Amino acid sequence: MQSPPTPHSHSADASKALRASENRYRRLFETAQDGILLLNADTAQVQDVNPYLIDLLGYSHAEFLGKKLWEVGPFADRAQNKEMFAELQTMGYVRYEDLPLKTKAGVQIEVEFVSVTYESEGIKIIQCNIRDITERKRAEVQVHELAERLTTTLESITDAFFTVDSEWRFTFLNRKAEQLLRRTRTELIGQDLWTEFSDTIGSTFEREYRRSMADNHTVDFEEFYPPLNIWFGVRAYPSQQGLAVYFHDISERKKAEMRLREEEERHLRQRNALIELAGGGATGEDLLGTIRRITEIGAKTLGVARASIWRYNQDRTALRCMDLYEVGTGKHTAGMELSAKDFPAYFRALATQNPIDAEDAQSDARTNPLSESDLQPIGITSLLDVPIHLGGT
Repeated sequence: MQSPPTPHSHSADASKALRASENRYRRLFETAQDGILLLNADTAQVQDVNPYLIDLLGYSHAEFLGKKLWEVGPFADRAQNKEMFAELQTMGYVRYEDLPLKTKAGVQIEVEFVSVTYESEGIKIIQCNIRDITERKRAEVQVHELAERLTTTLESITDAFFTVDSEWRFTFLNRKAEQLLRRTRTELIGQDLWTEFSDTIGSTFEREYRRSMADNHTVDFEEFYPPLNIWFGVRAYPSQQGLAVYFHDISERKKAEMRLREEEERHLRQRNALIELAGGGATGEDLLGTIRRITEIGAKTLGVARASIWRYNQDRTALRCMDLYEVGTGKHTAGMELSAKDFPAYFRALATQNPIDAEDAQSDARTNPLSESDLQPIGITSLLDVPIHLGGT
């Protein structure tokens, strides 16, 4: 049977546990990778400092001990640190996210400073934890500078540019994008793409953007956007963050392409018309039929409202209409006459054997005399007269 523990054995166990606890705390204090400074809360004198802070600031253990906080080199801003100490005494806690300190070697570092107050063996202690955040701050500055350079670059490029996150919310627009979309970044940042531009739902824009995001694949396309009456050339790049879209106005190029196609189609019509006309004769009993084919094919090929052929009389003092074809009605008429006596300026122009190309026929000096009697009544605004020689004469 064991005898009950004596008070002496309880005391020995407690002392042993206390020493073990103190040793653990001391090891933590000595090996901590943050600086630790212990102050007397009543006198502000330094009671202890750990090796990490000694290495960080370059001051010896002896240069810290027994001195008030504001008497130690790195904390020599007397007013600031007295104010901080007073706040600590009142609040029991103080925190500085970004406190600049200077090492003994004169190097400025950035630290995070957190202080708390507690009691130990009847003495009020302030523990200051000091973490070196110089590298982090330097990295933040570098990231900020990089972001500024990137923003400057994106603002200076000729393409419009915007980004959306994985939830299709706008995260950035450059000035060119604001101009082309006619919306400001203040209006769009943080807003949903499909809500702000609902006209794109179901269009090539939506299909290609979603395909790019889903397949993690760059897309390149051209599409017309009716609300802005603009053709856009678009290239979209997916990323883990969302989608980056470069786009520019290609309307002028599209118009030029359309004009080129129309010109090619017109040349093709003209060639086909010449082939068709070459298949018929221009003399003999079929002359009237040939003339009608010429006016009809000519009007349709040139895309004009009407075409006609007129013939001089023997002494060239009058013109008689052999055929006038009107595209709108599909009718052929003939028999109208013009005399040199009534329209001398017009006949003089014809006598030069040069084409008359009157873009504004009602004001052109060569065709203006025809305006009231012949042009205005049937709405003729432009006129092209070209001489035809029948049988080489």
